[in-house]
Amino acid sequence: MLASLKKLSFEFLFSICYAVPIRLVNGCQPNEGRLEIFYQHRWGTVCDDGFNLGAAHVVCKQLGFNYAERSKCCAYFGSGKGRIWLDNISCHGNESFLHQCSHSGWSTHNCSHNEDVGIICARGAADQNRFNSEIRLRLQDGKNYHEGRLEVYYNEKWGTVCSDHFDEVSADVACRQLGYLNALDYACCAQFGFGRGPIWMDDLHCNGSETSLYQCSARPFGCSNCDHFQDVGLICNPIKSSSVHLILALSCYIYFKALQIRLAGGNDQNGRLEIYANGQWGTVCDDGFEFHEAAVACRQLGFANAKTVYNTGKYGPGTGPIWLDNLLCYGNETNLLNCTYKKLGIHDCIHGEDVGIGCFTVDPKVRLVNGGSFYGRVEIEYNNTWGTVCNDEFDLQDAIVICRQLGFIGVHQIKSYGSGSGPIYLDNVNCRGYESNLFQCAHSGFGKHNCEHLEDVGVECLPGIGSLLIKDYQATQVISTGHRRNIWRKAQILLGYGRHQLQIVALRGNSYRGDLAIDDLEIRKGQCRK
Repeated sequence: MLASLKKLSFEFLFSICYAVPIRLVNGCQPNEGRLEIFYQHRWGTVCDDGFNLGAAHVVCKQLGFNYAERSKCCAYFGSGKGRIWLDNISCHGNESFLHQCSHSGWSTHNCSHNEDVGIICARGAADQNRFNSEIRLRLQDGKNYHEGRLEVYYNEKWGTVCSDHFDEVSADVACRQLGYLNALDYACCAQFGFGRGPIWMDDLHCNGSETSLYQCSARPFGCSNCDHFQDVGLICNPIKSSSVHLILALSCYIYFKALQIRLAGGNDQNGRLEIYANGQWGTVCDDGFEFHEAAVACRQLGFANAKTVYNTGKYGPGTGPIWLDNLLCYGNETNLLNCTYKKLGIHDCIHGEDVGIGCFTVDPKVRLVNGGSFYGRVEIEYNNTWGTVCNDEFDLQDAIVICRQLGFIGVHQIKSYGSGSGPIYLDNVNCRGYESNLFQCAHSGFGKHNCEHLEDVGVECLPGIGSLLIKDYQATQVISTGHRRNIWRKAQILLGYGRHQLQIVALRGNSYRGDLAIDDLEIRKGQCRK
């Protein structure tokens, strides 16, 4: 009896005199994660049995947050390791520390780590407002301003949105947030090219009443199990949500159609770039003008792509206004005025800085040699002469563009396949990864380099293997997939409500030979909407 009283007195004094440390781990932000508690010199977890929002409030207050948004069961933030310290926690809500709540006793439980509880604490009002204000959307790499890959700006970085569970309701919310009336369509699987940087949003579920994607249900911000080949794309209704915006859009469209450009001081394919605006021909300053800008100008003139940029007044100074300065294009625009620039006619240049460009009438051919059908040294044909590409600054983004141009699904590695001969056509290639061919990428200028043939670059591409056919008695779905060596593409299907019977039928395509292995098959339950 005395020993029991001594133990009880010790635990009572311990609970009121000491704060047992707790932490949130494996979350994407400081206010969320798996709950862990430090006891007897080691960290352990807490079981989700009986754990409710009241207990979560105590945790969040102990950690310095205002209150809890929600508690998450079933190892939502991953399974922990080591001891499970607490189970069957019940809090009144006025406790200062979690261990002051009633529980089954230290290390007394009937749980596994698959039941580790997670917490999402509420941000402070100022922090939440700052977070919301930082969230911006844009559409990239579409043919028009109202379509493209959906990108989100957060924490001073642009990232993408995964297509998992993304539907027409989510698309409508995103388009309205961008100022459009609604969505016309959405596209999975990087239809507008692969993005770069973080995948900020995943598993979006919107009900349609939201004014911002952040108001929709989703995985924690920045937590994703996707790859960039799952980047979602949008096609928004070009009609803006107000008539004022509509009038402005139509006015801009008419103005853009009226814009003319030409090459002067050279020949049909080369010359000083000039623009006709407000009834007068003028020039473009070379400040910030690079290959993406030249590519837009060349295509607007009816050529295939840009060959060279001349930033030194090669074709002499022009006359009249300098219409554009600090032009910034992504390379997919159809008109120079669709790019970002200072106000028309505003500049800090002189005519000695008038930019000149050279254009390709057709894109040169590309091939892989000294290897096999999908790997080898990269070569380019120009004027009936094959030449090579230097490996200076050449990276996977550049290799992806080449492999895609040649009809492959991706790239495996960059590798040397021996020295070539003839001209070295390209050096310092710099692709963003979404270009449809090599000649839309920036480089030092066609034929300009400081390389030897020992630096000729080669690539190994990923050949496609066809399509995986999966039959469902409610529908038939075809999912593109592919692999080479240890690199696999993920096949995924989303099923509607009801019972489903699936059958993996066959691999369809002529380029695959051998056995088909289905590995790591995973079936996950979703959520039903009310």
